[in-house]
Amino acid sequence: MSVKSADPADDAMTLLMHSQGRVRLLLERYAHLPDEPALPERRRDLMHSLCGELAAHLRVEEELLFPPLRDRLSDPAPLERAEVEHACLRELVEQLRGRAADAPLSDARMHLLATLVELRFNHELRELYPMTSQLDPRWAAIGQQLARRRQDLLSAFAQGDGERAEFGGEAKVGAVGPVDRPSR
Repeated sequence: MSVKSADPADDAMTLLMHSQGRVRLLLERYAHLPDEPALPERRRDLMHSLCGELAAHLRVEEELLFPPLRDRLSDPAPLERAEVEHACLRELVEQLRGRAADAPLSDARMHLLATLVELRFNHELRELYPMTSQLDPRWAAIGQQLARRRQDLLSAFAQGDGERAEFGGEAKVGAVGPVDRPSR
């Protein structure tokens, strides 16, 4: 049985699913932009926003969701697959980050990113997120910590310090205990 926080703003699952929705919306907006010469700045801005949102989503899961799941799961396969998929997505984010929207292979990379995001998010919804019911009931209530961390990551990304904020730097100590960084 999953224990939910009384305030939806504190519910970690609600915030993670909302984060997924933001990434999907940006992917949809990018996919529906007409291919016109006057729009490369709009494409670049959407690409940059998407990379920041996705990088923050991945990092927050790695810091605040994966460690407590790793401690509770008897079968590590779903979490291992999530880590591999996250690594693939991070690689694409790095390839897209800072590129011009009309750079060679940008659209192909965006198409692949959209495909992998959809695959990853579907796995999260079907496999990973339901496993949170096995976690300490306090985990559901770390939504505010999750939201603060996500905002810190987005700010660092927007300031051009995204590499450190996304994939390096110090791991945070969460409300449910120390957070171990996944091995790379």
